[in-house]
Amino acid sequence: CALPFLCASLSADDLIVDLRNPTFEEGTLFTDEGGVIHGEDLRIQAQSIAYTRKAEDTIHEITAEGDLMVEYQGHAFIGKRIEFDLNSHEGVLYEGKAATSDLYVGGEKVLFHSDGTYEIEGATLTNSPNKESSWDLHAEKVQGIPQESISLQDVSLRLLQTPTIWLPSVKWNFPKRGNDSEVRTTVKFDLSSGPTFSMRYPLYSWQNLSLFSRLQYRLTSDIDGAFEAQHTASNGRSRWASQNILTSNLNDIRSVHYRLKGEHLWNSENEKTKTALTWDKSSDTKTAKGSFGKDFSVNPSGETALWLSHQESYALFNLKARPSINSFESVRESLPAVSLHFLPRPLGSTGILSLSEVKASYLRFSSSHPAESQAGKCELEQKFYRPTQMGLFTLTPYLGAIGQLSTNSPSQKPSAFGLGLYGLDLSLDGHRMFQETLHRLQPYASFSGIKTSDISPESRYIFSIQDGYHEVQQAQVGVRNHFFLLDDPGTPFLSTDFFAHLLLPNTTPNLSP
Repeated sequence: CALPFLCASLSADDLIVDLRNPTFEEGTLFTDEGGVIHGEDLRIQAQSIAYTRKAEDTIHEITAEGDLMVEYQGHAFIGKRIEFDLNSHEGVLYEGKAATSDLYVGGEKVLFHSDGTYEIEGATLTNSPNKESSWDLHAEKVQGIPQESISLQDVSLRLLQTPTIWLPSVKWNFPKRGNDSEVRTTVKFDLSSGPTFSMRYPLYSWQNLSLFSRLQYRLTSDIDGAFEAQHTASNGRSRWASQNILTSNLNDIRSVHYRLKGEHLWNSENEKTKTALTWDKSSDTKTAKGSFGKDFSVNPSGETALWLSHQESYALFNLKARPSINSFESVRESLPAVSLHFLPRPLGSTGILSLSEVKASYLRFSSSHPAESQAGKCELEQKFYRPTQMGLFTLTPYLGAIGQLSTNSPSQKPSAFGLGLYGLDLSLDGHRMFQETLHRLQPYASFSGIKTSDISPESRYIFSIQDGYHEVQQAQVGVRNHFFLLDDPGTPFLSTDFFAHLLLPNTTPNLSP
C-alpha cells in the first residue's frame, strides 16, 4: 500500500493478512478501515477485521463484518459477520447469501466445514436478489458440496411468503452458466384467460439426469402441473426426455385431464444404426392441442411412433411403426412400414447404374367401414440410369418402373397396378472451397414423366402422398446449392434448390393393350 495510508501485511502459514491502519493488542491484529485476508481456498474481505493468533496456536481465528465478502473452497458469499477458526478450518457466516447460475441461496447461518462442504440453516432459494421476493424455496437445511451441487431438506414453495407446496427434499447441481437447471418464473396476460403465473423448478439434477416440476395457474381457476425429466448418456449416444401433465379446474376438482409425452433417441457407436421412440397420450382433444412449457421441447410433432434405420455401404434399411393411441385421432397407422433401399450399383462394364427399393407395410386408417380400415401393401421400384460426360455437362437419361400390390381396395378386393418412369437430366457442376466449408453449385435442366396403366385412382387406396401416383410429364430448370463441412464431407449441412417447372401435355402412348 502507498502513503498517506498505513497498511500492515504479514504472512503466516501461507496466509496473507493485509489490513489498513491496524492496531495490535494481546495477539490480535485489528482494523475497522478495511482489509483482506487470503490464503489457499480462503479469502475474506471486510470493513472490520480482527485476526487473532496466540501462543502455540491455541487460538488462531478471524472475525470480520461490514461489507463482508467470503470465498471458501470455490464458494463465494456475502454476509453480515463471519467467525472462522483457522485451526479446524471451519467457520460460521451469519445472514450469508451466494449467487450462482442466476439463483440466490442464503440463510440465517452458513456453516463451513473443513472438507469443503457447507450447510445453510433456515435457507431460502430464489431468482431474485431482493430479500423479499415474490416466490422462494424455503428449507430447514441446505447442504452444499464442492462440485457446485446442493441438497435441500424439508422444502416448501412459498408464494408471497406463503407456503403452498411441501417437498421432503430437493437435490440438483448448479451449472457454470445458465441452462435448464435454473428456476424459472413467468407471468403473462391473455385476453381470453387473463393473467397466468408459471414456475418451473428443478427437483433433482445429478450428472446426466434432471427432474423438474412445473406449476401453472390462471385466474380462470385452471391449475396445471407437470413432471418433467431428461437423461443423456455419458457417451452422448442416447437421450431420454418426458413431460407428464395434469390439468384441472379448482371449481370442479373431479375434472382432471392428462397428457403423457416423451421421446427416446439412440444411435450405435459406429453411427450406422439409429432409433427414435416417441409417444403422446392425451385424455381429450383440448389437452392434446394445449401448449405447456415452451422452454422444454420434447416430441414436438406429437406422434406416437418408433423409427429404426440401419445403413451399410450397399443399402439403407428403414422401419416405422405408428399406432393410434388416442381415440379422438384420425391418423394413418403403420403397423409397421419397412423399406430396403439399395444404393446405386453398376451393371458390369456397361456404365449403367441400377437403383432398387422394396417397401412393405400394413396400414390402418380411419374409415366409417371397418372392412376398409386396414390393408397391406407391397411395392417394388427399379430404376436404371446412365450418366454421360459431355464436356462440362453431365447428361443422365433414366428408365424405371414401379409395381404395387394391395390386399384391399374400395371394392373389397386385392388390387395391383404398375407404372413407368422415364426422364432426362442435364447438369453442370462447380465448387469452391472456403476456410472450413465446401460450396457445390449445380445448375440443371430436367425432363421427367410418369406413365400409369388404365387403373383409376378411385379403384385403389392411396395411403399417402408418396404413392398418390398420377400420369404427368414435367420440365424443370433450377440451381442446386450444397454446403459441406471439410471435416464431414459426406453429408451437406445446408442444401437449397431454386427451380421453375412446367407441366407438359401427355403425348406418350398408353401402357394398356
